[in-house]
Amino acid sequence: MAILTLSMMKLAKIMLHNARLGFFDGQVSSTHTKYFRKCTRLHFDTGTQLIFTRDVGYHTSGWFKNPDYERCYHLSLSFHDLEHGTYRAFEPELASAWCSAFYGDAVTKIWEEGWSDKSKNTPGLVESRHYRVFCNPAWLAILPRGEVYTRDFTDKHWLSWSDKQYYDRKRSGS
Repeated sequence: MAILTLSMMKLAKIMLHNARLGFFDGQVSSTHTKYFRKCTRLHFDTGTQLIFTRDVGYHTSGWFKNPDYERCYHLSLSFHDLEHGTYRAFEPELASAWCSAFYGDAVTKIWEEGWSDKSKNTPGLVESRHYRVFCNPAWLAILPRGEVYTRDFTDKHWLSWSDKQYYDRKRSGS
């Protein structure tokens, strides 16, 4: 098992602070570019590329039907051989140590997105994984009720992303 070092804990603390200075809502803008710069680091001791953000809008954008999945802390990890300037294979034990540094006791609430079979067969892509902990409106970690596409907790007038696209086109006469 990879050991959580003092330098890893210090970097996680800095990145947690930086993530709380803003949020990412999926829109591309100069504000978000600056935010991403603050939220991206390379840990030289372990060769780990990290991005840690607060994300909002998973439900309000129409992506997920379940409103419990509206906001999360989002950690992305990939590993690099800094000496040779190449990517390394993904290291689950090191990833686990990073997850502990960022999420503490909330590691039990992590939703992990792994490396897809399609991505594995794409030359030149680095293997990265995403670790999300969904939160309530006060940014406290939660275990969402149900799955992302359930409408059990959704306002009856809520529209999915594709519904919104359809009605926008219809309104504009396209």
